[in-house]
Amino acid sequence: MNYNLCGAVCNHGETGVVDMVHSKIQAEQPDVVTLQETCRSQAERLQELLGDAGYKSYFSSSRFWPPAEWEWWPPDLTPTCDTVAPYSAGNAIFVRADISDADDLQFSTGRGIGCVTAAFEIRTRVCTLHGTPDDPTAAKEIEELATDLFPPHLRRMPFILTGDVNVAPDWPSPENPAVGRLYAPEAGGTGDYWEVDQFAGCPGCPPKPGGAKTHPSEGKIDYIFVSKAHFDRDVSARVENEGDCVVTGEDPKPDDGRCSDHDILWGEVTLRVNEPVRVFQFNVCGAKQIPQPSCANSAVSGAVPAIASSILDFRPDLVTLNEVCRDQYDKLLETVRANGYDLHGEFAITRSPASKCGGSQELGNALLSHTPLTNPAVTPLPQGGEPETYNLTCADTTLREQSVRGCVTQLSAEAGLRAEQAGAVAAQVDAGVPVILGGDFQDRPWEAALTPLYAHHGGTGVLHEVDETDTAYFASPEHSCPVTDRTCRTGEGTVPLPVALQHKRDYIFVSDHFAALDGDATRTSVSSHVPLRGWATLMTGDGGVGGGVPSDPPPGQNLPPTVSAGPDVSGTEGQRLRLHGSVGDPDSTPTITWSYTAGEADPGTTCSFGDAHAASTTISCTDDGTFTVTLTASDGVNAPVSDSARVRLRNAPPRPSITGPAPWSVHRAGTPVSLTAPFTDPGANDTHTCAIVWDDGRTDSFAATSGGCDRAHTFTDAGMYTVTVKVTDDDGGEGTASVMVIVYDPEAGFVTGGTHLESPAGALTSDPSATGRAHFQFNPKYHKSDTGPVPSGGKVSARLTGTDFDLDATELEWLVITPDGKAAVKGKATVAGRSGYGFVLYGHDEPDRLRLVVWPLSQAPYPGGPPAYDNRRVDEFDIDRFDPQTVTGGNITVHH
Repeated sequence: MNYNLCGAVCNHGETGVVDMVHSKIQAEQPDVVTLQETCRSQAERLQELLGDAGYKSYFSSSRFWPPAEWEWWPPDLTPTCDTVAPYSAGNAIFVRADISDADDLQFSTGRGIGCVTAAFEIRTRVCTLHGTPDDPTAAKEIEELATDLFPPHLRRMPFILTGDVNVAPDWPSPENPAVGRLYAPEAGGTGDYWEVDQFAGCPGCPPKPGGAKTHPSEGKIDYIFVSKAHFDRDVSARVENEGDCVVTGEDPKPDDGRCSDHDILWGEVTLRVNEPVRVFQFNVCGAKQIPQPSCANSAVSGAVPAIASSILDFRPDLVTLNEVCRDQYDKLLETVRANGYDLHGEFAITRSPASKCGGSQELGNALLSHTPLTNPAVTPLPQGGEPETYNLTCADTTLREQSVRGCVTQLSAEAGLRAEQAGAVAAQVDAGVPVILGGDFQDRPWEAALTPLYAHHGGTGVLHEVDETDTAYFASPEHSCPVTDRTCRTGEGTVPLPVALQHKRDYIFVSDHFAALDGDATRTSVSSHVPLRGWATLMTGDGGVGGGVPSDPPPGQNLPPTVSAGPDVSGTEGQRLRLHGSVGDPDSTPTITWSYTAGEADPGTTCSFGDAHAASTTISCTDDGTFTVTLTASDGVNAPVSDSARVRLRNAPPRPSITGPAPWSVHRAGTPVSLTAPFTDPGANDTHTCAIVWDDGRTDSFAATSGGCDRAHTFTDAGMYTVTVKVTDDDGGEGTASVMVIVYDPEAGFVTGGTHLESPAGALTSDPSATGRAHFQFNPKYHKSDTGPVPSGGKVSARLTGTDFDLDATELEWLVITPDGKAAVKGKATVAGRSGYGFVLYGHDEPDRLRLVVWPLSQAPYPGGPPAYDNRRVDEFDIDRFDPQTVTGGNITVHH
């Protein structure tokens, strides 16, 4: 149950609304109740009414109070709901379980969010918030919720996130809503959550942001989100009016007699998760050929007890080891089994003999599982001139009642060979089944060698790495990602010596059958690497969790193939999305075929498969919409078997560019200016319209032809015009591009000026602290014989008192005199006697204002980079789009 009581604004802490909430809880017996804008006294009253019903509660301020800037606020005064402070209310959480780890988190906006861990049968994190009632600010809070507010170690447990988010599901647009950062991709978003009303009262319909309104005027602004890694996709919701609850005192919102201006949101969800799969990866360094104190060097007596202790403490489901001697491997299995933890293993030789390994003199990789391993396979990888034999060792096991393929490898230290080996590994693990791949990959995550493995940030593979969501490592000196990306090819270092060169070389990759990833590099003294621990929650095909295993068929019976189309997928039109289908048949190799049908899509939309006869393939469609993809398998004996998944594609906006005219190109008034503006759109089936805003009061709108918006226009007056092209597709997607052009008229007039102003700090780049009086003299003019664009008459000079800034024009390039008394002149100049500078001087008449921009011509022929001098320091150079500085003496006169 989620409800905004509006306790501080609507009912000033009255208990009538508490009695109503208590009656609802008694009737429904919800496991979780979250309340917003609740006075502390109301939360305490509700806990009293609940008595021994088994609910535990936590109250959290919705703002950190008082604000730090309120130095005048008496430190001994705590605001209550009947003071002048309207946000003395907070958020309250009630759960039918014991609670721990209560915490108050803070958004950058100053708002707060309260969280507890509820001791249900499976420990669950519950958080609730009251967002800022301003769409852009609320969107910023949503972004923080979706990125780095909750660290990975918390996200690996089931998560319930509720509250009055204060933004509707279609803001700022239905195609790209702000709350889409929270909704799962299968529900049309980019986040990690299902929302209880995502089916909007339409069972069987595709999930999407939306639902019944929870506020009479604002629509749906209250939400109950649950982590898709831990809860079934089949959620449900209903919205209920508060009923007979009325305000008995003076109502600050007298639009009605209700206790609150929100309705109650109920949600029903199914938690079907076991513990996350735990993986332990470690390069034992058991036979280091170069003596190194931190390597095990076959030291069974020292290394094995340390590794066994780590395994017994972590109790992983899967263990991947590199550079482990056979004797160490055997002793490790013996040790952990003797301590009551069963491990099954496969050992693959990578070097024999290994001079530092004792006994068998065999060095290799090892794959160990807490559950039995079946179907082991050792696949050779591309080899080099090194003595090592490189391979990929894989086997099947059953984890969380699902079949999982576990693999281990170590790649070469030679860069070219390493990249080739990574490609070979990627080809082996792209099988459409859950995969866990651990190993020492001998390279940093952002390097090109690992591109075939990663599924994001330029990667061409299908895997994710357990530490890729930890924002603490998103900003390294050599590679960084914004936290809004939510994933990054980075992670905690696993090779700590020396510390200054700490790098991540060890990895735990998983396929996208897993979610809620987390990784943690620990410490050791027995290797040059440190152990990497990983957590990943295994999901089912519909995005839920858990699942079962099929039973064995009766002897001699030919069963039909088993077919799964994989999880629903979402993306954008034109994007090639991977379909993770799978087909199984122990009796034969069935014929596989993918097909599709279009649901809500424009006429003419077509889709294509990368390989329509491969279970794991890709699909791309020429327009946005919803599509049903069906995977069919036929063994020629039984009836064909099919399974379907949904593909939801969002519209991608067109992307125009302007190839002509060039920026800052110069044209004479009265002559045509030709605009060439091609555009691209991944939606090949889209149609487009063009709108060109010429910046002189005129706009041309027309249908696009041949992927372009081309037009010619004649400017009648001199000026600086920022021409903007807007391309709109038939789904409302928009893209814009702009270019500024110069239009001169030798007959428009001239400008004269002898003036000064107070140059502000920061204007002079070579001495940002320099201030003082700046003097200007200028009188550029077109003579009667001038045809332009270069004016043959006049000069421009400027100097800043107390500095060596002394500008003298050596060449004028054009002069603009506008009908409304503005002037601009561009040219080349010397500064302090040194050539190689460009300048643009702007002058306004009545009132007199001036701006001077000076830059090194080595940057560009026009301004835009760091200036040498700019007394306005704005990123705008169109004469009509900024205000020059007011002069303090002298005058500027524009002569027409």
